[in-house]
Order: sequence, then structure tokens, then C-alpha cells
Amino acid sequence: LREDIAYRIESSAMFDPLVPATEEFETSLVRFDDVGDVTPTEEVDALASEVEVTFNVARANAERLGLEHLPEGKRDDARRASKAARLAEGATTQGERVASLRQVKRILDSLALHYLPEVDERRAIEG
Repeated sequence: LREDIAYRIESSAMFDPLVPATEEFETSLVRFDDVGDVTPTEEVDALASEVEVTFNVARANAERLGLEHLPEGKRDDARRASKAARLAEGATTQGERVASLRQVKRILDSLALHYLPEVDERRAIEG
């Protein structure tokens, strides 16, 4: 999901650690990161289940909130960035893809919200 620019715009709460459900998910990832070779299987299973559950809750919450998570004055621009990102995904020519991604980058840079994606134009165009 981190690589899906449109999703990151449309469900930005998934990437905002100030959202309680997202914070819980990130906390569960940190706990799971402490798993090692000597961690009992039961504990690994419990931690993996916790990651799965908190991910599903955070994702559902983010998708429910959608653009409403964003500050009200930035939603229209975010909507335009999302549309441009979807246009880039479905572009039939390299020129159309490049133009759409440049528009996405320009809009997102102007929004300056830490939980929205940073568009690496070169990487996005190549990949």
C-alpha cells in the first residue's frame, strides 16, 4: 500500500501515526520486530495475529475516513491529486504518465502533509 500513491492519498489515515488505529498497528509492528530465533512459537503466533488484526482495523478505519481525514481546506486539492495519480496508473503513453505524475507531485508538495506520499518522479516514472 505504501507504493500506491492514489491509495495513500485516498486513505491517508493509514499512514498517519496520530490516528489511534494506525498507532496501534505501528505499535504491533514494533513488537513483532522484536521476534528472534529464541522467541517461542506461541508468542510469534500471537504477535503475528496482533499485527494482522491491527492492520485490518487500521486499513478499514482509513478507508472509512477517506479524504475526510485531511484538513478540510486541503481535500479538494487531494482529490485532484488522487485523480491525477489514477490517471497516471492507467496512462497509455509515457508522456501522459509523466504529465500526470508531475501534477501529483506539484499538488502533494503544496499540501505539505507528512502522512501523504512524497512522489519521487523519476522512480515513479521508471517503476
